[in-house]
Amino acid sequence: MGHQRFPRKTMKCPQCKKEMKRWAFDIGHGIAVPSRHCTHCQFNVTDEKALARGMSRRRELMSKDIRVVAIGDGLGIRFPKAFVAEFAIKKGAKLTVKPGKKGIEVLL
Repeated sequence: MGHQRFPRKTMKCPQCKKEMKRWAFDIGHGIAVPSRHCTHCQFNVTDEKALARGMSRRRELMSKDIRVVAIGDGLGIRFPKAFVAEFAIKKGAKLTVKPGKKGIEVLL
């Protein structure tokens, strides 16, 4: 997918030179990013700033407060259902936990 600014009302495809259509690229959680799409060669162009704003909003919507729970003699966390589905987390999956700039980072 190409990334650039496109202030023009019409735009030609950089690959096949056909006219591109305005498109709303769905990045999940009901967030659509304005893009251009070539129906001839399937090439997409998305504005970098619009994509960054959309991804930032998506991260905000996915942020959840969770509680630490007792598991046997230790402690654990339960992942929200949306996280499990989004990241395809399975029972027994290995995670890495490390200190981060703003707290604990959990990496899958």
